[in-house]
Amino acid sequence: MKLKPATANNKVSKAKHRRIHRVGEASSEARSPSCLLFNKSCLSCESNAQHECRFALEVDLSGLPSFAFSLSASNSQPSLSAAVTRQSTFRSDMHILNHATQSLASLLMPPNNSPSQDLIPHFDAFSVRLRPPDATFIQCDACDTFLFLDHARCLHCGQDFCLDCFLEWAMNPSCEQKNSKTTQSRIEATSKCSSRRKHCKQSFTFWTFITPKTRRDILEYNGYILGAFTNKETEKQQSLPLKLRSSSCTDEEIESAWACRVPILISDVSLIESWDPLCIAKSATSDDYIKVRSGNESTICYVRFSEFSEKVVSESLKGFDFPIYKKLETLLPNHWLEYKSKAPIPNILMNTGSSSLFSFLPPKAHSNLHGPTLFIGSETPPNHPTTRLHKDGAGAYNTLLHVSDPSKPGALWHIFTIQDTHKLELHFNDPKEGVFPLVDFSTFLGEKELNSLETEFGVKPIVIEQFLGDMILIPAGCAHQVRNLQLCVKVSQDVVTAECLEESIALEKLYRDLPVGHIRRTSSLATVGLALLAWERLSSGMFTAEGMVSTG
Repeated sequence: MKLKPATANNKVSKAKHRRIHRVGEASSEARSPSCLLFNKSCLSCESNAQHECRFALEVDLSGLPSFAFSLSASNSQPSLSAAVTRQSTFRSDMHILNHATQSLASLLMPPNNSPSQDLIPHFDAFSVRLRPPDATFIQCDACDTFLFLDHARCLHCGQDFCLDCFLEWAMNPSCEQKNSKTTQSRIEATSKCSSRRKHCKQSFTFWTFITPKTRRDILEYNGYILGAFTNKETEKQQSLPLKLRSSSCTDEEIESAWACRVPILISDVSLIESWDPLCIAKSATSDDYIKVRSGNESTICYVRFSEFSEKVVSESLKGFDFPIYKKLETLLPNHWLEYKSKAPIPNILMNTGSSSLFSFLPPKAHSNLHGPTLFIGSETPPNHPTTRLHKDGAGAYNTLLHVSDPSKPGALWHIFTIQDTHKLELHFNDPKEGVFPLVDFSTFLGEKELNSLETEFGVKPIVIEQFLGDMILIPAGCAHQVRNLQLCVKVSQDVVTAECLEESIALEKLYRDLPVGHIRRTSSLATVGLALLAWERLSSGMFTAEGMVSTG
């Protein structure tokens, strides 16, 4: 079986998703009119890359009242973001708004005694920048973090850096302090300007995607939330045990359990359509590929699905993220329509659901990046993984759609509570060496390791045998691993609700410490952007020029 390496495809995808990072000299003919006019040396122009000049759209919108601006393709003028039709309730909207506010406020408020007070001006002095169109994102040129709020920009080369990278470099520009390899690489990347120059602190201006008024509105409402609510309910929720739910339970009961951030098992999601790999292959074309991990999991390859569907029965193969280049509902419309009608809690599980933060994305931004996609894998021997131990910044659901023998369990899951996941991180993580096993899929806990964790640390996973028709809901931040007990076809999808924001943002900060080139270095969720879009929509009408409207 010929395997097509995924390397080339990854490079293409990354080039589309972010800017090329090359520093070098270029002739004046390669520089854009914006660079020539202002005597600048834009990195994109100097590298002669097929990217728009970094100074072409540098417009200061500080005098405008709202941050909800994108670039209109028709007239290149600021315009309000396209409206998205979504059905919701006042209760669910306020729940999302409160969580989004708290998450954004935590990113806007510098810690006490922060060195940024001497290195970064007051936010009133920040220039307000156009938001890119169609929910595309700008990334930090040092750590790949998505930039949604405040960032530093070089006057000469146009590079953008998150404030974390800027402060790391500004406080240690010559790398005199001992740093981890990843931190060292970020400082070195931040120090490089164009034309073989080095950055200096005076080279930087500071930009943001929100106006000073919006910032004050967020912080004011966050203060109101902190004064009006206590954390007693949260403490009670976090102590709850695993919730097991069948399809006979109401959506309200399941939603209540999901808000407690505990794993949920929903049984009896029965379907008529066949999800056998050979049946699915009948709808696939020669252009439909599936990502496949080799037996030792060291290589990811692209394989034609028609070929994979024949081999997965007899060979040890693990396919995932299928389909890659189209939506599942497009490839298998009847299958997906039936599944969507039978699946519970659509308000949470579907991208257009009122509790899903994906519902705030503009229509053009919706893709199969967050699912639903199929995972198809053969049986895995004992003490060997189908999916290694890891945690995600999003919640997820996973439904078993097809097995070889319906009378036996299809997969064995080990899921750790959020509290126990934090204990695992203290045990496994080594930030100085850049070791984060729960992020980079490098660990699988066999029976011996599981027994040792329980004996030494009192950490014991929730064990679930997943049968045909079982849907498992995994909250964001819960570490889990999976072993297939027979051939399985599962559908899975990211679930980003208000409860996910805290864990997701914390995990995205952790991604900065992963080595350059790591497959998970850049989060695909862009949670801060989702929170910002939610705030933009739900806070409409809550504030006047003087501040928040009275709630009394």
